[in-house]
Amino acid sequence: MVDDGFVRVARGEAPRLELDGRPFRFVLINAYYLQEEAARGRREIVDETLKSAAAIGAKVVRAWAFNDDPNKLDSAIQRGRLDYHERGLGGLDLLLDRARAHGLKLLLPLVNHWNAYGGSRQWLAWNGIRDAREGDARFFTDERVRAHYAAHLAFLLHRKNPLTGLRYCDDPTVLGWELMNEPRGRGLDGEGAALADWIGFAARLVKSHAPRQLVCAGDEGEQVSLDGHDARFWARAGALHLFSPSTGTSFSRHLACPELDLASCHFYPEKYGIAPGVEAEAGAAWIEEHAALARRAHKPLVVGEFGLATRRACAFRRFDAAARTRLYAGWLAAAERAEVAGIGPWLFAYRGRPAGWDDFTFYRPGPIARTLARAARRLDEAPRVAGKTW
Repeated sequence: MVDDGFVRVARGEAPRLELDGRPFRFVLINAYYLQEEAARGRREIVDETLKSAAAIGAKVVRAWAFNDDPNKLDSAIQRGRLDYHERGLGGLDLLLDRARAHGLKLLLPLVNHWNAYGGSRQWLAWNGIRDAREGDARFFTDERVRAHYAAHLAFLLHRKNPLTGLRYCDDPTVLGWELMNEPRGRGLDGEGAALADWIGFAARLVKSHAPRQLVCAGDEGEQVSLDGHDARFWARAGALHLFSPSTGTSFSRHLACPELDLASCHFYPEKYGIAPGVEAEAGAAWIEEHAALARRAHKPLVVGEFGLATRRACAFRRFDAAARTRLYAGWLAAAERAEVAGIGPWLFAYRGRPAGWDDFTFYRPGPIARTLARAARRLDEAPRVAGKTW
């Protein structure tokens, strides 16, 4: 096989990612804001963030490939349908170019479930649905929205980047595309079939345009039942609502989609209502159980986000900085044991970004960055340990 810089899935008893024929496991950095900063001409912020990510030892940066808010001058889509704002698209061009220069891969969500940067509500409004609300499930079922999403992917993935000379779909800087940031099926059926149908539809679209890049749902890992999970523990953890038909979301069903290359999950014990005192165990169980389910489906798992609140003013904050760092170290160790493909916390900030802009902010230097650096070294070395089973 010719080495071309694209990350691939090596399927087998223990599925893994490979780059140029070698195992590829990674710590990722979440820096969603990079397209917006690039579109505003703040290249120094983009370079500082990417340089710091590389210094930590991260191999992948996760950042939005969308800005669907028509009120922003740096919006990638200005008024919907295929009416784009070139300044916003130029931000993606620059992000791809600079990530390549820093030797990093990008994991790029294509749209948001939440209102931030437009979200599903904005997409519904563009298609004539004026009573849309945040996380509106009609995004997944309305045929007008589906057609809009399909047309958008055809345009975006075939865009030729003037800085690199490559179409987005031909750029090995892109590790993969997330179909949506945190799709949830609440309001759909109680078996998760409707959301799984949309994920299959969207995954086939991406693969039809970008067959050499990976596809990931971007979901949080919710389930419609406790199949494959420790029911007694999750009852004790006060988290049965994460495994209920009311979620309309089935991580297990998503794994059955043949065009989906990567499994994904997120974890926020405070936000998810995990009982106090079991957060450490719950995080490890969440990672290990989802990794086991993904392994059976022959798909590597990426834990795309996890976090504990850092802001004192945050209503659900439980931990001080030292405890937060200890918990992160434990979850990273669980990910290593479970042989996940990649994992990273929310949210990495450049030096001048105020901590108050996000409840989960951390910086480099700092204890969380140091913890991530140690985890990155272990993940990089693990496949080379003698006798390591993959």
